[in-house]
Amino acid sequence: MAILLAVVRWIDRLNGWVGKLAGYIALLMVLVVTVDVIMRYAFNTTFVAVQELEWHLFGVLFLLGAGYTLMVDGHVRVDVFYQRLSPKGQAWINLLACSSFCCRVAVWCSSLPGSSSTWRLRPGKVRPIPVDSRPGTCSSSSSRSASR
Repeated sequence: MAILLAVVRWIDRLNGWVGKLAGYIALLMVLVVTVDVIMRYAFNTTFVAVQELEWHLFGVLFLLGAGYTLMVDGHVRVDVFYQRLSPKGQAWINLLACSSFCCRVAVWCSSLPGSSSTWRLRPGKVRPIPVDSRPGTCSSSSSRSASR
């Protein structure tokens, strides 16, 4: 049990560090968006790379901040029923919500091998094979060539 508690404390410390990092990323994202808005409206120009950076920073912020927010119990909930439940009922709601999230992540992770093999094939570059030239298909041209 002591080993498990030590692991939990280590994960909590790591989550605290990641939460601070997410705070700095949020500050960086605010600065990038501010610069983008000033460039767009004051200088009538913008860069696609800056807009892409905004989206990437947002994604990193969301992913890094989720664990920290869960640790400090800062997630937004619909408190119509949650606040009226006992602590045990609230724990069950939290368990079901986290399990639902973990199931979605597991499905996403299980789809990665298939999607990575698809990207290796470069789907935009592959020419489709005409139906007539596929093995095992019969057409008038393929049956004529087979009889020669």
